[in-house]
This record gives sequence, C-alpha cells and structure tokens, in this order.
Amino acid sequence: MIQKNGARIFTTHHLLEFEKPNVEQREKFFDGLFKDVRTWRKEQTRMLEELPKLERDTEQPKWEAPPVPIDPAQQDRNTRNMRGIRMKLRYVAMKLYNNRKFKDFQLPVLDQGLPQAVRDAYKQCVEWPMDLSTLVWEVDMQIVRCCSQFRERIQLIHDNAIRFNGPDGPDAQNSPAKLGTSQDEDMLSPRLGDQRAKATYTIPDEQEQILEPGKIIEVEFEDPHTHENEWVPGKISSVEASGDKILSFMVHFVVNRQHESGSWTEKYRPEDEGKEWRWPEKASKEQQDLDEVLSLQKANAKICSNATALVDESEEELGKIDSYLIEETDKLVKSQGHTLGPPRKDKKAMYGAAASTLSGNGPPSRQASSSKVSACVCRGCG
Repeated sequence: MIQKNGARIFTTHHLLEFEKPNVEQREKFFDGLFKDVRTWRKEQTRMLEELPKLERDTEQPKWEAPPVPIDPAQQDRNTRNMRGIRMKLRYVAMKLYNNRKFKDFQLPVLDQGLPQAVRDAYKQCVEWPMDLSTLVWEVDMQIVRCCSQFRERIQLIHDNAIRFNGPDGPDAQNSPAKLGTSQDEDMLSPRLGDQRAKATYTIPDEQEQILEPGKIIEVEFEDPHTHENEWVPGKISSVEASGDKILSFMVHFVVNRQHESGSWTEKYRPEDEGKEWRWPEKASKEQQDLDEVLSLQKANAKICSNATALVDESEEELGKIDSYLIEETDKLVKSQGHTLGPPRKDKKAMYGAAASTLSGNGPPSRQASSSKVSACVCRGCG
C-alpha cells in the first residue's frame, strides 16, 4: 500500500495477485520467443547470401589537404607579376611583328591570297599553323601566359617554315641536281616562293630591237626585301622623237607578287642602254624554267634562314626581361595547372590590321624614282 500524508492511495482490492507459473506455462511462453529468433536468423542468412561479394579495397583513401590560404600580399604580387610579364611578351611580339625581316611570318599563310595549289600543299604539310599576329592575340587573351609558352609558339613558327619551305618540304625532289636542263610547267614547286604567275610582263621569244610602243625591255631595280638588283621586264608605252631621232620613251611596269604589287611608268633615254635598261637576253625555255626554279629555291632558303633568325632574335629580346620575373611567372603558371594547347585552327588572327596600324609599315611595294633607277619608294621608306 502506498500512503501519502497519512491517506491510503491503493488498498488491497486494487492489487491482482498471480501464482508462480508452472513448467507448462513457462515452456509455452519461451517456445514462442525461441521460434521467432530462429526464423529471424534464417531470413537474415538468406539475405546475406543473395548480396554480391565486394572486392576488398586495398588502397588507402586519399584525403586532399585543405587549400593553403594565400597571403593577400603574395596574391597581389602574383597579379602584378602576371600583368608585367604579359606586357613584356606583347612588346616582344609586336617588335618581331614590326620587323620587316619577318614579314613572311606576320599573318596566317592561308590568309595571304595564295594560289589554291599552295594552300592545299600547306594544309597537308602543316598541322598547326602559327604566325606573329596570332601570337599577339594569344598574349592579349592570356592563352600564352609565360616565357616558356611564348618560346613554344615561336618554335612552332620556325618548325612550320622549315617543314614547308625546307629541303624536305613538298616537291623537294625538284632540286637543281634532278632538274637537268628540261622542265615541265607542272613540276615547279608549289611552295611560298612560287609566285611567278602574272608577276610581270612576259618576255617574248623573239622581237625586233626597235624602240617603239609595245616592245618589251628590261630595267634594273633593287628588290626591297633581298636588297639585290634584278632585271624587271617593262613595256614601252610611248616614244618621244624629233624627226627620225628618238629623244626618250616611257616604260610601264607591272609587279604583282606575294609581298609586293603595283604599277608605274618611268622615262628613259636611248643612250642609257646597257646602264639603266637593256634588251631582254635570249634564253631557251628550258633555261628560263631552270632559272625560275632556282630562284624559287633561293626564296625558300631565305624564308628558312629568316625563321632561324626569328628564334634567335626572340631569345635575345626575352633575355632582356628580368630573370626573376620569368622564373616567378613560369612557376606560377605551372602551379595553376595551365597547359598550352595547340593553336585553334578555326580562329583567325585578329591583330593583323591593328598591328599594321601601330607599326605604320604595310607590305612593301617596289617603285623606281625618276632620278635613280635602282631606288626603292615604299610606304616604310616614305
């Protein structure tokens, strides 16, 4: 009984008394429990047998360490270093672009209006084209971010030039030793130097050496690229005479080549024959073809030489940059996991016209002054 404050809460009539269970009652109670346990264990065993067996993982789990917090001062230094190296690389790229010596590498080769045969040969030979205007664009777009990547792009320009214009380039079998003295029109090399089609007036096989309109003569000019003198054909457009004596005559010239084009008229006198002008030399068709092929090979060799000079000059310009800045930016780009992929084939250079405007130097053109025959008047020379 429970009492609280002297009062009884429960009395004897609230209690229910049981007798101790006998053996039969105990067996009946516990047999049900044991049966349930045996059934549960059997179902669990069957369920485990149906599960697929998993391979034991022997590798230790790799836990990535939390990123190390960057010091704000160090982050600011990294930003200034990356901006500084980008300005330096752009300066070097623009200096190489404005160098007239590397005019062959200024713009993409396939955007220079080449004949279809040259374009097809270039696409088959060069897998990843590269040029200086595209390099300037990649520096500005932060695709090229450090000196090591800049060197890779310059080396790519060099390798493409050697692969296409070198001795092992397309139609390399047309060497002087294998040409002999006979040539077919289709055997000429389709490389960059092959720009002789519609270049100047055609020299006739035979003509009378009479100064009259329509006759073809040759005048000596200086090539603005190679600085070598060459004889350029021109057509006599008019003749000034006094009686039977010819005082002077006007000659019209047309030049339409890869890196130079234009037309102009010059005045000459008959007594200057052999000094400033001459009658075209008679040469066989085979000899003319052989001379043209040799000229093309000479132009290709000059392109390869300029490609090597491009690498040398870029190394010289990069050597003027602070070595600490180069090392820090190379290390930073490498730590960020930024890798330089191949140049995009579908992306045209966007800085060709802009760089030409900044430099003020366009494609050279050859003209002769009235005072001196072998003079060069072009946009860069005024």
